[in-house]
Amino acid sequence: MIKAYHLLCEYEENPVGVATGKPAFSWRMEGDCDPVFQSAFQIVAAIDGAFARIVWDTGQRMGGQSVHIVYDGSVPLEPAVKYYWKVRLWDQNGEAGPFSDVHCFVTSLISGGEAWAGRWITAESEADLFTSSGRYMKKEFELSVAEVDAAYLFATAHGIYEVSVNGIRAGDGLLTPGWTEYAKRLLFQMYDVKDALTEGKNTICAHVGPGWYKGDLAGWIHLRGVYGHTTGFNAMLMIRYRDGRKRWIVTDRSWQWCYSPAVYAEIYHGEIWDARLAEETGQKWAPVTETDQPVDTLVPMDGVFVRRKETVAPKRLFRTPNGDLILDFGQNMVGWVAVRVSGEAGDYVELSHAEILDQEGNLYTGNLRE
Repeated sequence: MIKAYHLLCEYEENPVGVATGKPAFSWRMEGDCDPVFQSAFQIVAAIDGAFARIVWDTGQRMGGQSVHIVYDGSVPLEPAVKYYWKVRLWDQNGEAGPFSDVHCFVTSLISGGEAWAGRWITAESEADLFTSSGRYMKKEFELSVAEVDAAYLFATAHGIYEVSVNGIRAGDGLLTPGWTEYAKRLLFQMYDVKDALTEGKNTICAHVGPGWYKGDLAGWIHLRGVYGHTTGFNAMLMIRYRDGRKRWIVTDRSWQWCYSPAVYAEIYHGEIWDARLAEETGQKWAPVTETDQPVDTLVPMDGVFVRRKETVAPKRLFRTPNGDLILDFGQNMVGWVAVRVSGEAGDYVELSHAEILDQEGNLYTGNLRE
């Protein structure tokens, strides 16, 4: 018996935000004999998990292809809709196996779909070019969650952002929206946030920092403000009710902002986090500024997120001749250090990163940018 597993749509498992109307499907196969190979396949896709409303059925297609089978259904895929799909395979003897487990994918705002209604908002002015602190921007709204069928958040930023709904972070992507030639192409991301919604008052909150858009570029040559002088945020929350109605909550001048504990945040220079600000619950929120920056460069993200892949423990811990405490992870990597500290208000903990030690056994940063 042969069966498909590890089903992928656009090379991801159950992706949210598929940025094409003709996604590609792939899978692996397993069987109870060795060797086993595929002689034919069938893909079925539907708009419901019970497969009562099928939009694509390939029927039995002969061949061993199991990678990059492109959607060619006669029914166009709609934007911001969840689809379900499954695969059945035939083995080398022509015997059909069972259907795979059901997987799903959610389409993004595909080109030709609904227009972008969010406005660019900022918590900065031109005078803030040389500031590197983070900003929170939020919107509160009321909702009857029992009537909600689906809720998708589309978001992007001038800078780097993280966004949450009712304190629950949307997605697990890092460094969003990524680095592109922003004047020509700015990616937006899509998140399924239905499970984060609650009855009554809800809050969308974005945390935005300079990133590549406004912050220092390349570090050692001190380019700044290459793409713009102020950070910004732009988002749309689409709520679809069970009766088919849609409600859009978008960025506009009704949003509010305040400073974040990230009092300094730069791609190439690191971050200063003031935990005292994180403990303050009475911060004053002020209205954001709505700007006229364009939205015609916004395109859905068509790749995978930068994500945390694993947690690595230090191989050893020691002090240098200079008295610095060193955590040696035994390899070069991209990541950050998680620590738990205690102390008095105003105490300062500094974490520095480097690749090697000098001849005396001290942390060496001479090969890094200033």
